[in-house]
Amino acid sequence: AIAPDGRVWVANKQSWSISVIAPATFAVVRTIGLPRASQPYGIAFRPGSNTAYVALEATGQLLRYDSTTFARTGTLDVGAHV
Repeated sequence: AIAPDGRVWVANKQSWSISVIAPATFAVVRTIGLPRASQPYGIAFRPGSNTAYVALEATGQLLRYDSTTFARTGTLDVGAHV
């Protein structure tokens, strides 16, 4: 998913993390660790905001992040196979 600042957020399902990539250099500028074996599946950004949503397939959770500070700002249990 492409953040409002142009950086690309990539879900790494097998390594339980998110890679934030600078599109001009293809360099990983940040790695966001996620719960062990959580299997992040997808990322979406809320239009007009710095809010990212990350679906965790194995835990059935939806995580909310601030794409500016990379802080987790919320967690919602939504059930299996989110």
